[in-house]
Amino acid sequence: MPLISVTRLRVRAWRLFPIFIFHAIRSGSQAAGAPGNLSAQVLRDARNAWWTLTAWDSEASMRSFMRTGPHGAVMRKLLEWCDEASLVHWTQADATLPSWTEAHRRMQAEGRPSKVNHPSQAHRAYQIPAPIDSPRRTTQLKKGRRPDGFAPSRGDGSPLERNFCKNRDMTTVSAPAKVFADRIGRIEVSATMAVAAEAAKLCAQGANLVDFGAGEPHFNTPRHVKDAAIAAIEANFTRYTVVPGTPDVRKAIVERHACDFGSDYGIDEAIFTTGEKHALFNAIQILVDHGDEVILPVPYWVSFKDIIQYAGGTVVYLETSEAEKFRITADAIEAAITPRTKAIILNSPSNPAGSVVSAADLERIVRLAHERGIYLLLDECYVYLNYEGRPVSAGSFGWAKEHMVVLGSLSKTYAMTGWRGGFALAPKAIIANLSKLQSQQTSNATSIVQKAAIAALAGPQECVSEFRAEFIELRDYMLKRLAEIPGVTCTKPEGAFYVYPNISAFLGRGGVKTATELATRLLHEAHVVTVPGEAFGTGEHIRLSYPVTKQNIDEGTRRMGEFLKNLG
Repeated sequence: MPLISVTRLRVRAWRLFPIFIFHAIRSGSQAAGAPGNLSAQVLRDARNAWWTLTAWDSEASMRSFMRTGPHGAVMRKLLEWCDEASLVHWTQADATLPSWTEAHRRMQAEGRPSKVNHPSQAHRAYQIPAPIDSPRRTTQLKKGRRPDGFAPSRGDGSPLERNFCKNRDMTTVSAPAKVFADRIGRIEVSATMAVAAEAAKLCAQGANLVDFGAGEPHFNTPRHVKDAAIAAIEANFTRYTVVPGTPDVRKAIVERHACDFGSDYGIDEAIFTTGEKHALFNAIQILVDHGDEVILPVPYWVSFKDIIQYAGGTVVYLETSEAEKFRITADAIEAAITPRTKAIILNSPSNPAGSVVSAADLERIVRLAHERGIYLLLDECYVYLNYEGRPVSAGSFGWAKEHMVVLGSLSKTYAMTGWRGGFALAPKAIIANLSKLQSQQTSNATSIVQKAAIAALAGPQECVSEFRAEFIELRDYMLKRLAEIPGVTCTKPEGAFYVYPNISAFLGRGGVKTATELATRLLHEAHVVTVPGEAFGTGEHIRLSYPVTKQNIDEGTRRMGEFLKNLG
């Protein structure tokens, strides 16, 4: 019986597209003329993707083609050129090629990913967009003929050699116009933002959702903070400020940190930013060059990986153990350091797993980084939501200030997510460069938010302990409800406000292959919003945010339990 083969490749950067197209065409020409080939098509899809669809008289013929000629020669290069690769084979009664729609269905349902060196988030999740099934994009390959739009051979024997005009070293391919910079191709849309957008769409259609997706407190911003913002507006404090923030807001930042953690920063070692993510993004841009390695513990917050890659850095993933509550240790960090290590990112308590670096390990990691001249980026977004003891900040180790950037947020501590207020504490030279970059972006963070931040940081702090107490109660309630769902296991988070249950027992049931597929079906079928583990670097978990009412926890976990039970 004839064998049908479908492959899909996506080129990871525009600069690689011309040379990829050239080799793809040579490979296609080889396939069309190969012994045992019955039919062949190629499709030039959107998003830098390239599909092939071939029919063979036997699997042996197909494998013989794959090992030889232009196709065999280019296979190893595809590992570096592509960030998505997948394939599927099946046998059927005749050699009629299926439609691209059917090819995509087979690929999604029965195919498998191939190895690539720079996998995209979609590749990790095995998410394959449907191709644009258009005659204009499809070319039928025939032995001895060039597809429409391909120039004659220059005499090297390849019937599909791309047009080498004037200079044999330059391909003049009909590739899409290079509209976007390569660096934008290194990142994906934030997974949490994508989930929120899809949930909002369903809500607009009338769906009754239980939302465990949003990473924000359910409390209102404290009254005294709102009053400070209103007063700023009434006083017409609505003009530009200096780029790093007013002296007053920077004074409030360093004094709050000194009071709570015993640090010793001056106001010229602080900058106020449009959210902590802004501070993190800029810190990585000024510190990380192309090829620099950045150690990133797994699971990680969704944006870390993309921001590193946008800067041209290489992510060194540091696996942690679920059995050890995903804790990060100094020994593991030390083992991951190489001569190319430029920075280490620590997020404690962590999003999504709620793991906390112990005080002893934190000091050892700080010392390691200091002694080896490695920058330590400390995401302390959830530092006040440490449920195992007193909050600890690496900023308290003043002797290690030289290579340390402490990143803080008002969002989670004071229920100010939409205000977009964050900060960085670092040596003067780093702050000066952060300010330089910020001067070419947003300039100052919103003047009104600066006044609100002063009220939050310098004002009453009872709200912080009140929020923390309720989060602990909700965590324990969520864990209790999840424990009632057969097959779901979950470590007890030590901080933040997420749980990260393991759902591997359900993968392979009811057509669900990945955590992404499970989360998608939970959203559309059970109307429960979660975030798939692939967004955080693991494939066997989903993240649930528990700052909701207990009634919502009851209803959401009930729906989850019923859905998972019905998977079979």
